[in-house]
Amino acid sequence: MRVIALAQQKGGVGKSTLAIHMAVELAQRGRRVAIIDMDPQGTVTKWASRRDRTVKPWPIVATSGALNLEAELSALREMHFVFLDMPGKRAADVNLGMRLADLVIIPARPLDIDVEASAETVAAAQRMKKAYAFALTASPPGGKRASEFTALMQAKGLPIIPAVITERLAYPDAISEGLGVSEWEPAGKAAAEISVFTTEVLKELRK
Repeated sequence: MRVIALAQQKGGVGKSTLAIHMAVELAQRGRRVAIIDMDPQGTVTKWASRRDRTVKPWPIVATSGALNLEAELSALREMHFVFLDMPGKRAADVNLGMRLADLVIIPARPLDIDVEASAETVAAAQRMKKAYAFALTASPPGGKRASEFTALMQAKGLPIIPAVITERLAYPDAISEGLGVSEWEPAGKAAAEISVFTTEVLKELRK
């Protein structure tokens, strides 16, 4: 079992979006996948409530806090991958989730304020000696800003997933229907994008 934590103190950067769409993508690749919803907003839990489990049983979705996270992970030990959708705040849940993760992904829009807001998350990952990488989300179409921002972050020595998530309505539209983009529009740009992104995350896990 590989545990991937989505962590970022700032809200609205795409933690739940990445957890949902990557989990569905991996499930469609034949992997056993679960998401543990640790965020009080409960985006993943609400998404799961709209999902037709009789047709699309994966991924498994559980809710947990710091008190029972280790027990929840133990119960999911047969999974290939478990995503931790963590709260956008400083909390015991975040520290424990990061400690139990094999990889910490830090979502951020290509904005200085998002990178600045992640300073404590980066410091915690470094302190725990955890593998981590930024993920650029909600990037404007066209790619120029994302490529410039990626180069800037690399110049600062910040690890970054070499694939970008563009701001597309397909991501929230799929979630509103209890689906992942690879199910919502299998031949769409968002589905292709999340497939490439997920493959790059798997490469990070193998490092």
